[in-house]
Amino acid sequence: MRGAIVRSNRLVNFLIYLVPVVGWLLGLTLLRRNLSALYHSCQALALTLGLVGIPLTWAVSAWLLAWIPVAGPTLSMATFSLVVAAIPALVIAWVLGMVNALRDEVRRVPVFGAWGEQIFRRLTRSLLEEPQIRYIPQEVEQ
Repeated sequence: MRGAIVRSNRLVNFLIYLVPVVGWLLGLTLLRRNLSALYHSCQALALTLGLVGIPLTWAVSAWLLAWIPVAGPTLSMATFSLVVAAIPALVIAWVLGMVNALRDEVRRVPVFGAWGEQIFRRLTRSLLEEPQIRYIPQEVEQ
């Protein structure tokens, strides 16, 4: 995969991670032709979705569990430990993403990097495939 990505500005890739929402948003819109910046934008987007999605999922499940008497609130508090454990993992993944960007390496970040690669594949499918133009002659009525 490294051969397909042109060397880019390391600072731009680093800023994509450093400024979470604005960085990957600019990377996905303005730097779409730069595959390295697009890859790091997708990785940062996946990390942001994880950072927002984990507590949100816990909040919804805790609200639903709260309707179960006695066991519900206990299970809600117990599952909060998963949220607490996920935050340091995401911070470590974020730092590794910044390090990869500064080294100009194309490596997926731990935890949510696979999501980022799926987003990258979907976005680059339209960029890398050339449109196939077929000539179909029309029949002439006589």
